[in-house]
Amino acid sequence: MPPRQLIGELVADRPFATPDTIVLSGLQYLASSRGTVLVLHGLGAFDSVAEASADALRRATGFNVLFVDLRGNGRSGGAVGAVATTRQYVDDVATVVRDLKRRAPSGPVVLAGVQAGAGLALRYVTEQGRDRAWPRVDGLVVADPILRPDSVQRFGTGDAGPSAWNDRRLAALTLLDRVGIHTFDTLPVLYQRVPTIHGAVVRRYSYASLRALEAPSGWRTDAQLPAPMLWIVRAGSVDAKPQADDDAVLQLSATERWYHRAAMTALTRWSAQFSADAEMPAVILPYVPVPVKPPTPF
Repeated sequence: MPPRQLIGELVADRPFATPDTIVLSGLQYLASSRGTVLVLHGLGAFDSVAEASADALRRATGFNVLFVDLRGNGRSGGAVGAVATTRQYVDDVATVVRDLKRRAPSGPVVLAGVQAGAGLALRYVTEQGRDRAWPRVDGLVVADPILRPDSVQRFGTGDAGPSAWNDRRLAALTLLDRVGIHTFDTLPVLYQRVPTIHGAVVRRYSYASLRALEAPSGWRTDAQLPAPMLWIVRAGSVDAKPQADDDAVLQLSATERWYHRAAMTALTRWSAQFSADAEMPAVILPYVPVPVKPPTPF
């Protein structure tokens, strides 16, 4: 079968091995650039996010666009909905960013957190500002943010399938978390029916996995986040950061998709600040770890 072609560009599988031997599955939409937009999804969304927005992102920024399935999601390894600690996802992001920065020639890396992945992106950028050894990203895009467990509950979990919640358990674990008791964080609070090639299956997501995606405390008041930011938010969103002098904020209507024309126009203007560092010499091809091939259906 020939490689899948997206308006003149190709797609490549890109795996990343974590220190605990879990392999994270990446899907790279190639562009002739050293720059990379690394997209982080929330619970219950993986390939659908890439298929809906990848080509629009690549055209808007001129960068390679890399979608990585979080552990336990999509084609990535790891137990579904279970994380060892609430730092698990952010540590995995560090593994991916470190690999991108190590490649030659390295270019700017822009982190894009979509919906519940926005909290994870904010956690990462906040931590890189506190630890100089942390692999740095050059910019942050927050798209349609869902930053708290109760916000995820109200909004739903994307288009991967219908979901149900153990409301009482979620409330009880939230109270225990506030007093520093984490013994029961591995208990599931979200149950999601996900379609697969073998029929629908029910996946269970733990309270710890929700907390691992939550934005860090104090993010609303931290004016020293060490990266330029672009906020793409819906009108009336309770999770949107108020506009500050150093933030670019685009407000969408309640029904407009984050990857439609207005948002992509804003991304084109905003990402231009990185373009000089992202130019790819003609003799250098984008890094492709395996032969280019069509992505395997989940």
